[in-house]
Amino acid sequence: MNITKPGENKLYVQDQERFSSNLIPNTIVYGPITITAEAHSDSAIERVAFYIDGTLKSNDTEAPYEYLWQPLIQLNGLSLKHTIKVVAYNQQGFNASDEINVTEHDLARLRLVLQEDVQGTHDQHQCFARAG
Repeated sequence: MNITKPGENKLYVQDQERFSSNLIPNTIVYGPITITAEAHSDSAIERVAFYIDGTLKSNDTEAPYEYLWQPLIQLNGLSLKHTIKVVAYNQQGFNASDEINVTEHDLARLRLVLQEDVQGTHDQHQCFARAG
């Protein structure tokens, strides 16, 4: 069981990966994102459950396993931390899980924070300019 999107230390804007770096202390999400996962078992996968902050949001019974999460957009520089957890259940009753912590940000504040952290290459600044 493995969450394939979102990935660690990446920035996602409107479901698109825009930047990946160890300069980003965690995964940052702005707008909707498709959460994807891979699940493998010796017996058939019965379902894959997607949780946000401990609340079941969706069950998927066919690969590719995915859920479109549409978090509320925070305004006025606020951000929220969330835990995405995905649990795969096989037909024998066993399960496996993976989770990732993400921060949902207001894009205007996010752009300022990241530009301060990545003072450097022209390409990085173009990436953020296109994201807005």
